[in-house]
Amino acid sequence: MKKILIFTASIALLAGGLAACQKTEPQAGAGAAEVPKTTAEAQTQAAPAQPGRGCLAVTAEHPYNLKDMRFDEAAQALAHATGCFIRYDDQNLSALKIAPVEGRMSIRDAVQKSLEGSAYGVTSATDSEIVVGKKAQ
Repeated sequence: MKKILIFTASIALLAGGLAACQKTEPQAGAGAAEVPKTTAEAQTQAAPAQPGRGCLAVTAEHPYNLKDMRFDEAAQALAHATGCFIRYDDQNLSALKIAPVEGRMSIRDAVQKSLEGSAYGVTSATDSEIVVGKKAQ
């Protein structure tokens, strides 16, 4: 019960800090019916692309303040808040206590900062996922 409350509180804290992050929406495929757009939708789509799209560029509008949590909790909260998939296979990583992450940065940078001082790091990153594994020796 205590574990669930801590996890819920951690997610609520992170979600509050990342509430303003935007996610990309999938584009309609070929052959999809064209739906008339409202004026507001047309203005939104006509605006230049917003900075901070994808795993590499998403920057928190509110500063991160992640402390005293395990990596699996931090990764899940970041993934839910941003839509960026964080993948890792090493189960030892789940229980790892993260290094504090404070300030504004990309999701990739936040994951990397959370792993400072450990044997783990970001091994690859694309606009759709961040992969975490052991650092090369």
